[in-house]
Amino acid sequence: MALFDKKYFSKLRLSSIFSIEKAQYICSNLSNVLYTYAQSVSYVCIKKNFTRISLIDVRLIYILIKKTKSKRSFYKNYTKGGSDARLNYCTLVICSLYNILTPQISGDCHLYIRCTYMSMENFSINKYREEHVALFYCCISSLFFFLKRDFQFSIFNFFGNSLFQKKKKFDFSVQGRLYKITDFCYIYWLNSILLLSSFHLYLDLLNNLILSKNKNLFGFSDKIGRYLDLYHTCYNVCSISILNFEYKICQKVIKTNVYSLISELKKIPASKINPLYGIRESTLIFFLSQ
Repeated sequence: MALFDKKYFSKLRLSSIFSIEKAQYICSNLSNVLYTYAQSVSYVCIKKNFTRISLIDVRLIYILIKKTKSKRSFYKNYTKGGSDARLNYCTLVICSLYNILTPQISGDCHLYIRCTYMSMENFSINKYREEHVALFYCCISSLFFFLKRDFQFSIFNFFGNSLFQKKKKFDFSVQGRLYKITDFCYIYWLNSILLLSSFHLYLDLLNNLILSKNKNLFGFSDKIGRYLDLYHTCYNVCSISILNFEYKICQKVIKTNVYSLISELKKIPASKINPLYGIRESTLIFFLSQ
């Protein structure tokens, strides 16, 4: 069985000979980059061997990234929308996995991150809607590709007010939009950002997750009286997993074996990518050890 879908690479092969105008329809949206990202991370999670991917396919992925990045709409999700950090984040992850993160691509991504942080409006999927915390996560995770030991988390402090003003005091939770009730996928993104930034998670969110579950149907929803859906149930399970992950890492790994873990990682020629966060394991271990 091929590692990737043959029809997908056939599409890339056709798009690689298109002109800039004809390729704009294929490469100006999220579909190809996110599809490549999803497949790559999925195979990392099930521990597939990346050596099975041919150099031709890797070259096609590189051409896809270069073509998509050359468009002015590369960081746009909608024609009239705001900046979309997901493409930048997925580009860094894909290029790192296949060892095609050239200085040019890395420099362009870094420059985009710095420009994006200058305006809070750039964290909206659509400029007519509220900021989306998932885009905060993508930008902060992208920044960790360029993390240095003397890095101070001033970026997180800059975003703190915008993130935590969404936290409801009466139910210890957050909502995606002002007119919606508690949205549990936001709990996942918020805890992921906290895990990357300060490792101080909202443990009281666990109560909200447990109490909001429909005890009869064993699922979750984002609105009162709405049918339970797999999407929000999945995010609730992931949120609980992150809360559990913090305990295991803090108590069993960081305090006891952190130095041996770091020394072991140094012996690895190419640092692995942690599929949960999309950043290098050496960076994650260093950050959690502080």
